[in-house]
Order: sequence, then structure tokens, then C-alpha cells
Amino acid sequence: MVTRPWSKLTSFSESKTHFALKTKMDGQVLPKSAFSSEADVTRFRELASGQLNQDKPATAPHFDFALKAADLRAAYWLHTLKGGGWRGLVKALVIYASMIYVVRVLWTAAPSDGLRAGVIGGLVGLLLLRMIGKRRQHYFGPLAYVL
Repeated sequence: MVTRPWSKLTSFSESKTHFALKTKMDGQVLPKSAFSSEADVTRFRELASGQLNQDKPATAPHFDFALKAADLRAAYWLHTLKGGGWRGLVKALVIYASMIYVVRVLWTAAPSDGLRAGVIGGLVGLLLLRMIGKRRQHYFGPLAYVL
């Protein structure tokens, strides 16, 4: 649960699919698909934009939303294609291509099959450990944004 008072809100913007709120501490991106109805989206927009020009805190209800797997995928592709996330993909591709090259060189240069299998198995094992270690779970349950 994320709780921020209205007095900390410094900017508010929106796109077709997301709201972006910036506070004095951090930023928060809310997908519009997380709201239960278009009326909630409109009400949230009205409250957030109205509070930027006021100095007094507002007594407003909290907004419940839930991150969906589709929202996460859309954010991933937006980051990858438009936000420079492609650099990470290129780095991973270079690492994997280098590993394949090293395996090929070792395959042709190793004097025995046992040594080949051991070295190649070790490299593949390191690669798999790296892939597994970077995975993290995302929370798709209900969240509340208290304004």
C-alpha cells in the first residue's frame, strides 16, 4: 500500500493508458485499466488535478486497483522499445553469443571428451544460474492508492 498526502503531490500527468503522479519523495505510475470503471478514472483525474492548485489537504477516498499481467507486459515492451531498455537485451545477446563462441572453441580445442563435457557443462550451468537468479516475482494482488 502506498500512502501520500495531497500536500506532497508536485505534478500530475496522464496518457491514454496511465496516470503519472509525482510527489516530493518519488513517482507513481497507475494504469487506468486498474480502475473499476471510467467514472473512477474521471473522479481520480478530477481530484488529482484539482489538488495541484490548492494548499489545503483534501479528504478523499482511496482508489483500489490491481496490477495485471497484461499491464506488466505492456510496460515491459514500452520500456524496451521506447525507454532504452533495448540496451539490456543487446547486452544479454552479446553475453550469450560470447558463451556460444567459447563453447565452440573449447569443443574443438579440448583434448578429451570428458574435459569438453565438464567445461561446457560448467559454462551452461553458470548461464542458467544467471538467468534464474535475475527472476523476481511481481505482485498482482489488489493495491490501494490513498491520496
